[in-house]
Amino acid sequence: MTVSRHLLIVALLSLLPSTAAGLFTQFSLQTRRTGELSELAMRQAELSEADLLSIIDTARQLGVIATRFTEVEQLQPECAQQLSVLHTRLARYAFLGAYRRDGTLACSSVPQLAGDNPPWLPELADDERSSVGQLARQPGFNAPILPIGTPILDASGQRNGTVIIAIDLDWLNLRQGELRHDRTQQLARTALIIADRGRRIIARHPPFDAPIPLGNGLSHADSLNDTETELAARPVAGLAQFTGPDGIDLLTAYVPFAAHREPFYVRVGLSLHAAKAEIDAIALRGAILVGAVSLIALILALAVGKAFLRRPTERLLVAAQAWRIGDLARRAPVAEEVSEFSRLAIAFNKMAASLEQRAAERERATQLLEQRVAERTAALSESNARLHVEIAEREKTDAALAQAHKLQAVGGLASGIAHDFNNLLATIMGNLELLERSLEPAQERMHTLIGRATGAVQRGAQLTSRLLAFSRRHRMVRRVVDVNQVVNDLVTLVAPTLGRRVTIETRFDPNVWPGLADPSQLEAVLLNLALNARDAMSEGGKLTITTQNKTFTVAEGTAEPGDYVRIDVTDNGTGMSAEVMARAFEPFFTTKGPAGSGLGLSQVYGIAQQSGGTVRLHSVLGQGTTVSVLLPRTTAPMDDAAIAGAPQRLPENRTVLLVDDDPPVRQATAEMLLEFGCTVVEADSGEEAMRILRNPGDHTLGLLMVDYAMPGLTGVQVAIAARNLGYKFPILLITGYAEFRDPSEPGFDLLGDVLRKPFSAQDLESTLARLMSELPVSAVRSG
Repeated sequence: MTVSRHLLIVALLSLLPSTAAGLFTQFSLQTRRTGELSELAMRQAELSEADLLSIIDTARQLGVIATRFTEVEQLQPECAQQLSVLHTRLARYAFLGAYRRDGTLACSSVPQLAGDNPPWLPELADDERSSVGQLARQPGFNAPILPIGTPILDASGQRNGTVIIAIDLDWLNLRQGELRHDRTQQLARTALIIADRGRRIIARHPPFDAPIPLGNGLSHADSLNDTETELAARPVAGLAQFTGPDGIDLLTAYVPFAAHREPFYVRVGLSLHAAKAEIDAIALRGAILVGAVSLIALILALAVGKAFLRRPTERLLVAAQAWRIGDLARRAPVAEEVSEFSRLAIAFNKMAASLEQRAAERERATQLLEQRVAERTAALSESNARLHVEIAEREKTDAALAQAHKLQAVGGLASGIAHDFNNLLATIMGNLELLERSLEPAQERMHTLIGRATGAVQRGAQLTSRLLAFSRRHRMVRRVVDVNQVVNDLVTLVAPTLGRRVTIETRFDPNVWPGLADPSQLEAVLLNLALNARDAMSEGGKLTITTQNKTFTVAEGTAEPGDYVRIDVTDNGTGMSAEVMARAFEPFFTTKGPAGSGLGLSQVYGIAQQSGGTVRLHSVLGQGTTVSVLLPRTTAPMDDAAIAGAPQRLPENRTVLLVDDDPPVRQATAEMLLEFGCTVVEADSGEEAMRILRNPGDHTLGLLMVDYAMPGLTGVQVAIAARNLGYKFPILLITGYAEFRDPSEPGFDLLGDVLRKPFSAQDLESTLARLMSELPVSAVRSG
């Protein structure tokens, strides 16, 4: 057989391994890809299952929280407010409702929920534990719901009703799409179905109205087909292949009812055709390339064999035969012309000499490779370290944002209720004081009861004020304060509250500087610190309050250089650990368990900051705690009224124009003014006040007392209009609002004073006396 034929056979044989390897690689690639797709489908099924269980557990917890509200537990109609608050920020739920044991609706978080004894309620009401219902539809809601029931137990542990948390299934479908958003194209094309124990489909991806063929045509009303029903009945999760309702072959991963702790069936399907299309395309390109290379190799082999291989091959064969018989000194002849065979002969002759050189080169290459691997590993380690730092910073940012959201939520709630709540308190306080003035001194019991009620009103007003101060919604009115006097008055007030086991000691610096603060907020700060100290001394102890002057020549922490008045509140209680001290001023952080709100020290810090000062904390575990409040020093003179301490009296026979849109508040205030000997002209709106100002009739108006927030004209607008009409009388603005607009805006400079609701008769009388004494009756109007 000729050399050319041998070469052809060798070429053909040499192509066989590469061809076989290509076929084997293609088979292995498809097998591996199928396994990856199966694993992907199962992971997605398990992810969807875990997400669904998380949603249900969250709804259960929300139901338990709802049952702990007193109004919900007692199934009062007022429980709608609590359910609405829970529902406000949770778009995933269609509604929250409370049903009595007989199936009648007690309250709900949305007004469109109506009707008693819905058909889906009995199976939830009969279960003694929290239970999950089936797909249901409720009149008044477009989307179907998945109801989850939580029993409401009375004091004896008997079931009294059921709280229903209804998951919006349209939201559940949107969430399934979001879980796949911005992921791989293969994952985005998965088909998901979730069915309840009644085999009805409650969620799917793509959505029911999506123009994507996988599973298209299904709706919430559809049930599982026979194939899916058989999968749902299996005992454990697994994989299966079948043709879907659209005629597409699917590789599916399923989690049957029996594998759930909740009665749901989850199935994720992948299109085998779409998944394997990319592999087939790559395999086709590889096959074409291998075929082309093989054809070229065959042609070249034949050409070279015919022209150049026969004689050089024979010479090499002779030399090889000599080497075979042991003639190692034999060398292959090297042709004079330069050719592949001549170079091959030279290479064979130099083989022995080059072996050592090649070994050395291989060693150097190995060292270079190891060096590059080490450098790459170091670079990856540095990159991972930076990534960990960035992740930690992101977590801190997220935590700070969550705290800001908490502050915003508390501030929004407090600001929203402050106006109406303060109006109610103003009505109650005014009528209580009028009632007390009408009593005989001998009626001690009535005086005692009225005193308790008045104290409760004052505490309610203080609570609103503290919430607003904590949430930065309260505009503080900083005044010159005698710190020693404020502390002394507070000690007298708080001593009975702290109890006999707590001894109070005060150490006043007689030369302490005047401080700048809101007096009521400063009292709130000291009261908070005193109550915290009492809680830290459960077995009793000593509370020491010290005042002194403090000067900083350079900035220390959050304290800028300057003069400060320092108030130290010290107890010898349990103290704080370093971990607790690090978080002491965080909003909502508490060590008192459910009894603590976590707002005490946060409020102290916030008020001190708004006053232009700061707070210092020092504590030793097991020895006690000292909280130092630093207030800025002021050189302004002390308020004469505050120094005198005695209320001023109203001039007699003054006519007051009283403007307030809240009838109870207006009536109570009018009664107070009549008690003071004033003549009262009432107006229920800014427009009515304008009519009286333009035509006062026989009345000589001596003072304008106007509410700030009213429909139509505000109190400031009425004040501006009165000045434009030529009135010179004092103007007193009364308000229950949480915050004003910027006081630098036009109109605020016309006000004589601002009196916040609720106010006592003494506060009103002193304020009016001061304002009326500043202007005689003859100067009430010009022109």
